[in-house]
Amino acid sequence: MKNIFTSLFFLLNFCILTIAQNSPYERLSNQDLLPEDYITPSFDKYTESLKKSNRNEDSFENEKDREKFYLEITYAVDELLRSGYILYNDPIGKYVNKVLEVVVESNPILKEKKPRVYILRSTAVNAFALDQGIIFMSIGLLSQLENEAQLALILAHELVHVQENHGLEEFLETIKVDRKLSKNKRLNTKQLDIAALEKNRYSRDQEMEADDLGLTYFLNTNYSFESIQRVFDILRYSYLPFDEIVFEKNVLEKISVSLPVELFLEEVKAINPAEEDEEQSTHPALSKRNEQFAQRLKGMAVNEKKDYLISKESFLDIQLRSRVELARLFLNRQSLAEAIYAGFLMTKIYGETDFTREIIGKALYGLSKYHNNELSEKLTSPYYKDIEGQSQQVFHLIHKLSDKELNILAIAYNYHRYLNAPDNKTLRALIVDLFADLHMFHEANSLNEFYTIELPETANDTTSLDKGKELSKIDKIKQNRKGKKEGDVKWHLLAFSEVLNDTDFRSIATEGFKAGKKLQEEKDHFSSSTYEGRRNLQNYRNKINKKGRSLGVKKVLVVNPLFIHLDGSKSKPKLGRIKSNQRRVALKEIISSSAVLNDVKVEFIDGNSLKANDVDQLNDLVATKEWVDNQFNTEGFLSLGYNQEYIEKIASKYGTDYFLSLSVISQEPSTFLGRLFNKNIKSFLAVTIFDVTNGRRSYIKSDFGPFSLDDVFLKSELYDVFFQISK
Repeated sequence: MKNIFTSLFFLLNFCILTIAQNSPYERLSNQDLLPEDYITPSFDKYTESLKKSNRNEDSFENEKDREKFYLEITYAVDELLRSGYILYNDPIGKYVNKVLEVVVESNPILKEKKPRVYILRSTAVNAFALDQGIIFMSIGLLSQLENEAQLALILAHELVHVQENHGLEEFLETIKVDRKLSKNKRLNTKQLDIAALEKNRYSRDQEMEADDLGLTYFLNTNYSFESIQRVFDILRYSYLPFDEIVFEKNVLEKISVSLPVELFLEEVKAINPAEEDEEQSTHPALSKRNEQFAQRLKGMAVNEKKDYLISKESFLDIQLRSRVELARLFLNRQSLAEAIYAGFLMTKIYGETDFTREIIGKALYGLSKYHNNELSEKLTSPYYKDIEGQSQQVFHLIHKLSDKELNILAIAYNYHRYLNAPDNKTLRALIVDLFADLHMFHEANSLNEFYTIELPETANDTTSLDKGKELSKIDKIKQNRKGKKEGDVKWHLLAFSEVLNDTDFRSIATEGFKAGKKLQEEKDHFSSSTYEGRRNLQNYRNKINKKGRSLGVKKVLVVNPLFIHLDGSKSKPKLGRIKSNQRRVALKEIISSSAVLNDVKVEFIDGNSLKANDVDQLNDLVATKEWVDNQFNTEGFLSLGYNQEYIEKIASKYGTDYFLSLSVISQEPSTFLGRLFNKNIKSFLAVTIFDVTNGRRSYIKSDFGPFSLDDVFLKSELYDVFFQISK
């Protein structure tokens, strides 16, 4: 069904793109006011839940179970709501909530808990609901659905979980099963397996109930049920991309790149989903669920029911927006082969755009950086032999390319982007960085090893230039330039033929080679493989230990400072949610006072202290967290973030190029005597500062040991941090 709408998608996309202010290719962001779910303090929600629970009859055996459930669910949900993975009042969420209203209006019993949907920025194909009335639906799922009716069915299913308090029931069932296990049984693997199966069976029963009652809710609407059984097929094949199209290598062949056919598979691996093991799963087998639906729908007439009650155009718009966001998420999650195939799919369905070229170009950049630095295992993409379907070609290509070939392919593709956007300074810096890597890792000092192409006077292939034929730009270049014949050298040494003598290209390459030489000299200066390097490194470390970093920075942006408090024994620590929240507030005050004492200005973007009208600050937080997480993932090599352009705007907005990441973890015994004698006390403090302009980081402090992180100790440590920053 996906393919039959191809032409319609293209026309719709063209119409939408003419409205620049509402382009589906714009970065998804939170809009309007932040909802009460976000801004209400967690402790207030927790105490209110306990009051409501005390007023109603429930199945808790004791007060501790009641407190534990509401404490864990309240704080866990709030951590998710404030994580940056959730979207608020965005175009996708607004549309999905309209569909939710259709289902709820047709089933008034569902109104009591005031259900609402939030969009989860996740590539997983998933949706889940909580007793509080909140439904989370992932970008990955929305990118795969075929119409509005299918969306309504999934919402009806999740509404059952809300209405029937399945979260609470599952918690109580888990406690019940666990209490059956004596201490001896807990050491018996067989008994633990039986307990796990009991929990899974209970969860499967809930899912079957949600399917059955959810279908009833759905049938009360005017949505057609013709396509809803295809939802189970969508779930069955959800591990595959949102479409299945033969990969075309010319998508990557920019400038003068011509990838040899040997780099591609003659035949991709057949699609063959693994058989479902229902006993080991929390969900019933999809075939069983589909059969239950078929029995219910047998003999029913569709009549005047429709696939769309809100708007077909709106659905296609949010489908496109979801696929756009999915491609960005693949970049941010280091799923770079998936990002390339997603970009390719979008060119075949919606046409080639600046956005699709950006996704593919940045994915190639990331792949080159990780492979050059021998960190490809950090990427989340699986081995190519494990991939089914047409996307396997991309994984295979990346596997077959040498690091140098990948580096050159990334330069050629991104320079082609640059030719269409010569004023894009960030893109230019990215290409300079790739040339720097070409020097550092592949010993390229100039462009002398690359060739232009000279075609034979008489060619027998389809590229022959007939007399009188109107020549294209490439034909003219190939005809007029002198160099090696195309079959004489490897493809990657001919990759720059079209631009090899262009002034701007050579200028960027020269700048990159110089930058690479400088980075190499810095690396050699501290090389552990030479006596001089080891001596320089030791002297540098001694200087740091004696005088600190001495960065001379006068303003920093503190990104979501973290404090985690753990209670209990060393072997079984428990997250102290209330105390963690309290210490996080105190931590911000200590940071501010320590910075003032060292004449450093600080600003915070913190997801735990935002008000309803702070939506712009939340969007800034989401972007900076993505950037900082990506920088940590690179493990030391310099890299421009995938959202670098957006980050540079944020840096300008807050008046500093320096982002500060600060994390504190404190583990203390839950008993007074344990704390008195410092038994099992463990603490961790890490502070890192990033230079936004180039990704360079400085590890200001990283302490781990058996010490207590009380406020006095924290003040001392953070005073030293800002002393080093400001000197």
